[in-house]
Amino acid sequence: MWYKLTKEEVLKELRVDPEKGLAEQEVEERRKKYGENKIPEKKSKSFINIFFSQFKEFLTIVLIIATLISFLLGEIKDAVAILIIVIINAILGSVQEYKAEKTLESLKSYVSPKANVLRDGKIIKVDIEELVPGDIVLIEEGEKMPADLRLIETNNLQVDESILIGESVPVRKDADFVAQEDITLGDQINMAFKGTTVVSGRGKGVVVGTGLNTALGDIAKMLSEMEEEPTPLQKELEKLGKQLTYVILSLVALLLFIGIIQEREFFDMFLTAVSLAVAAIPEGLPTVITILLAIGVQEMAKRKAIVRKLSAVEALGATSVICTDKTGTLTENKMDLVKIVLPNGEMVEKKDYKKQKEKIRDILETALLASSVRVTSDGSYIGDALDVAIYKNFEETYGNKPENLTKVDELPFDSSRKRVSILYKVLSEDKYLLCVKGAGEEILQRSNTYQEENVIKPMSVEDRKRFMEIQDLLSKDGLRVLAVAKREFDEIDERDEWEKDLIFLGFIAFMDPLREGVKEAIEKCKEAGIRPIIVTGDYLLTAKKIAEDLGIDVDSGSTYTGLDLQRQDLDSLDWDSVVLFSRVLPEQKMNIVKELKERGEIVAMTGDGVNDAPALKMADIGVGMGLRGTDVAREASDLVLLDDSFATIVRAVEEGRRIFDNIRKVTYYLLTCNFSEILVVSLSVFLGYPLPLTPIELLWINLVTDGFPALALGVEPPEKDIMSRKPRKLNEGIINKSMWKNIIIDGILIGIAAFVLFVIGSKENINTGRTMAFTGIVFSQIFQALRLSLRKRKSLFRERFSNKYLTLAVLFSLFLQVLVVFTPIGIRFFNLERLSVREFLLTLVLALFPIYLLTGEKIYEKIFKRNINL
Repeated sequence: MWYKLTKEEVLKELRVDPEKGLAEQEVEERRKKYGENKIPEKKSKSFINIFFSQFKEFLTIVLIIATLISFLLGEIKDAVAILIIVIINAILGSVQEYKAEKTLESLKSYVSPKANVLRDGKIIKVDIEELVPGDIVLIEEGEKMPADLRLIETNNLQVDESILIGESVPVRKDADFVAQEDITLGDQINMAFKGTTVVSGRGKGVVVGTGLNTALGDIAKMLSEMEEEPTPLQKELEKLGKQLTYVILSLVALLLFIGIIQEREFFDMFLTAVSLAVAAIPEGLPTVITILLAIGVQEMAKRKAIVRKLSAVEALGATSVICTDKTGTLTENKMDLVKIVLPNGEMVEKKDYKKQKEKIRDILETALLASSVRVTSDGSYIGDALDVAIYKNFEETYGNKPENLTKVDELPFDSSRKRVSILYKVLSEDKYLLCVKGAGEEILQRSNTYQEENVIKPMSVEDRKRFMEIQDLLSKDGLRVLAVAKREFDEIDERDEWEKDLIFLGFIAFMDPLREGVKEAIEKCKEAGIRPIIVTGDYLLTAKKIAEDLGIDVDSGSTYTGLDLQRQDLDSLDWDSVVLFSRVLPEQKMNIVKELKERGEIVAMTGDGVNDAPALKMADIGVGMGLRGTDVAREASDLVLLDDSFATIVRAVEEGRRIFDNIRKVTYYLLTCNFSEILVVSLSVFLGYPLPLTPIELLWINLVTDGFPALALGVEPPEKDIMSRKPRKLNEGIINKSMWKNIIIDGILIGIAAFVLFVIGSKENINTGRTMAFTGIVFSQIFQALRLSLRKRKSLFRERFSNKYLTLAVLFSLFLQVLVVFTPIGIRFFNLERLSVREFLLTLVLALFPIYLLTGEKIYEKIFKRNINL
């Protein structure tokens, strides 16, 4: 119905003044009445649901059934023991899965969209969830509509409503339109709907619908479901898990078959086989990996990098090229207007603005009138950084903005036009004034005169060349340069004719200091084998100076402009040495990403505008800007920088590498441990020995060694050489051929050590052998976790406690095992034999195999100066 009412009728209906907005007290009352502006999300699983889902695994069900049969056959103690361990395992699995869910949920809180709202006569930023019907909202290019709005002002406003109506052509909005009858959403050009996107222009609207009472009630599902798609890494692990399951089940079935042939007790053999399968199959690995990815994402958030998709974490670790914008990413985006250059070549420095204020008034006032800045209630400025710098300098030099002008229309800036023009009506003289600012080449091309000391002079070819030389001179100092021009009309021409026959007024030059830490981040990139490429819309000479200041060698590397990309065959460019693209259009960014990817690079691309979205989506890691980026760019990205800094991207890459390293360690550790358990049982069966480990012991090993040490390995600090290695290939698996070889070797050594302990101990009696094998394999697996942590440390003693979580996990697991082996209740529960000092020392000596290997590796590295990798 709102589209059938005039602006005045809508404002009256909602009881709101369009110049002041709602009062805070009224906002609170309406929030109580209408609720928050959000759509309820689906509920996550409760801990109880997760706990009971642990018992849906086929092997767990078989084990429980077998245990119940054992109970009925009178093996009460063993049955109770197995059930207790199964329940403890289920609790630990539930805790892990619940933690993974909650961690992923918490990531959503990092994404908090804001809206510019008029309240109590002041413009403030509020979370979109706090909007209520009647709020006056200001909307800009690139923003998403925070609620359903009845538009009350439009300025070249075009909105992409494809998410609602399926039509990809943007809809031009008109606040003055009033429908006379019922019409479809696509025809309601005086309305803007929640979730749709501003493609160009700006406007103002009053909120008429929030939350579920909007045209797009389910738009909020985007965030709630973003983690449901498994990442490539999770898919790979799932595939690996299935393959291992088939292999282990086949082997266990073979052991059971051999046991039957050897006329062993069938039920004992069956229970052992099922327990071995439960212990050896790494069914919890995908959950552990999800936890590690989620924890890594939280760590990145602490470092100002918000991961929107878990798959980005994997790609970050493999990044080989970072295509970065200059402004705000390499620089601070804190523009200061430091020089004004008049057409006669006279340069006025910032310190002399007040002294020369009459001389520079025309150019500075025109630049101000070609800008759009709003001042918020707390005195901060909303607008482009260049516009804000102009506004501040005009305010400091002259005071208030000219008042004898009324804004009529605007030709907004976009990346292809590279200029902005705003048309005013001069009230005192009954004429029109067009104020223009933009790229020097664009303004000079449209100017046929220039103003020198209030005299309008024709512009010759030599003049135009001289002006371009002035721009080059300023740009070589790393300054951002804009040309300023104007035109006066008696009557308004067609819009296409406005920017002809401009009067050139001069240049204004801005300083944008380099961000702290960016130069070091560029150096770190080089060491890590990552190539930084500057991709900017700025002038070539300005970009070159910034690149040189950052230590990027622009002399030996190739540099190209947007014109080169248009005129040359892309295959002819030197992609292997390119370091800089200047005057690039957003659509050309996509071509750059495509070409680099086709050459095998893993590309991270930064972007902040609406037109950057395709390039962000095409990149392996799209990096959106949290401070100056549009909603569209942020939504298209995989990673959002809260501080917009290049250094944050590099820190995220380092974190991505650390996470992948740790996932490898955890996978390596679990597979080694599981292989050793299978081996010790297999050797005993194949060689005709009694079973070395009972079902209870196998399940206990799974509980003590696969739980805490594995998770603790996942939070290892980064290795010293993490950013001096070349990037890994994105399609490189978690376990490569070399790792499989090492897993088998480590598993054989741990398994044989446990088997030898069993054979030696069995000479005393079978329980002594089992106790020694049981203790030995648990200790070996715990020491294996330590070995994997310490193998890349330069000093075993100085750095042995670098991972406090692993230290605690190892001590806790050792404590539990000692409790089992040396206390009467543990001995009775597991049917063990008390070990003599000699037997325990022998067990310890053989269990220390991983530490012997670690010591050998360190000696090898010291002698041959070569690192041993997993």
